[in-house]
Amino acid sequence: MNATVDNQPFNVTQAQVSAVKSNIGQFPAPAHKIQYINDGNVEMYRTNAAVVRGGVSNEGDAIRLTNWQNVVACEQYDASDKLIAVTTGTSFVRLANAAAVYAVGATGERVRIGD
Repeated sequence: MNATVDNQPFNVTQAQVSAVKSNIGQFPAPAHKIQYINDGNVEMYRTNAAVVRGGVSNEGDAIRLTNWQNVVACEQYDASDKLIAVTTGTSFVRLANAAAVYAVGATGERVRIGD
């Protein structure tokens, strides 16, 4: 890959990519959904906190979770179970093609919203 970042050339060779993949391969896969970690939820990752269900309010396509605990993200899936949207907040707009919406905990636990 050849690119320019901050007006500086940035080049990554296939040999560098292969070396990184080889090095990463020695480590186990993470036990958590680390792609959703942020400053506001890091303690949930430290404690492996389970999702605690709360209330759900809807205003049209707007969804708001109230009194839920330990939710690091909300995921929306289409009818073929393909992930189509993610939010790290507890208020979001449900997409028209979302067949299922889940609250996700740090460990990857998914709790269906609205059932």
